[in-house]
Amino acid sequence: FRKLSQEFYALLHAITDSLILFSPEMEVMWTNSESAMRLRPNDSDPAGQYCYALIHEPAALSLDCPISRCFASGQKEVAVATHRGAVLDLRAFPIKEGRTVTSVLLLISDITEKMALQAEAMQAGHMASLGELASGVAHEINNPITGIINYGQILINECLAGSMEKDIGERIVKEGDRVGRIVKTLLS
Repeated sequence: FRKLSQEFYALLHAITDSLILFSPEMEVMWTNSESAMRLRPNDSDPAGQYCYALIHEPAALSLDCPISRCFASGQKEVAVATHRGAVLDLRAFPIKEGRTVTSVLLLISDITEKMALQAEAMQAGHMASLGELASGVAHEINNPITGIINYGQILINECLAGSMEKDIGERIVKEGDRVGRIVKTLLS
């Protein structure tokens, strides 16, 4: 039993996420202290403090606290909150005796980096979609422009020097080349 207790204690304190056990009065009964200390670095021991003093921002006491919801519902409750610039995933699990919730275990995971990576991946997806759109537009513009330039070249080749038709053909080729450069710039 002693060995199992030591292993259990080592496991709980090795977890990088914060585990906090709350009483029905919302008082901290136990924490895996190393992780929970990061919530309030100036405080030496979170045990004995109350939920609102430990987890919630001082100016923004959460009325929608997953711990109080868990006590009320007897079900697992989940929330996402910000705390000192970090995005936290809060998961409250009821501990029951019969049908009565005697305490709540709160698991707090810092998901700030995960959220940043998801935002970055979403941005990359948007950029890829924009690239595909630009490529499709360029393809749809280049096909008719090539035909227009070819018709302008036919006018240049078939008409007499100095004629109005040859001048129109040269203008068509010149403007077609300009559109081609614009499309190429769009792609790059």
